[in-house]
Amino acid sequence: MTDTCGHTGEATWQPDPANEAGWVCDTCGDNLGFRPDLDRDNIWHKARGVLLQAHEAELLYVSNSTMGDVIATHVAARCRHEDRYDQQSILAFCLADRALDSSRFWRDRADRWFADHLMAADVPL
Repeated sequence: MTDTCGHTGEATWQPDPANEAGWVCDTCGDNLGFRPDLDRDNIWHKARGVLLQAHEAELLYVSNSTMGDVIATHVAARCRHEDRYDQQSILAFCLADRALDSSRFWRDRADRWFADHLMAADVPL
């Protein structure tokens, strides 16, 4: 890797599960490798990157960018509070942030399904 730009600009997080080396310079595109300083200074960007990857992999659903920003903000705050900046913790925090809404949605949907199907079969609840 050649240091063509000095890497003084912004960096983007691109998940790299094997070795936490996902920071990429926005100016020149160089991979910046394992950078715990960027993890701490830019945790919101890392949290948002992990969240978007989880959404694209259909592990969780983010309805719009505002919702994504809110989740990333919650997750970044939790990372700082717990002093945990690795991808697996971030993913767990993202899933935890969405779990209550998701479980409510699917529980309500299951309840409606059971009510419709059991009533149609004339089976008492």
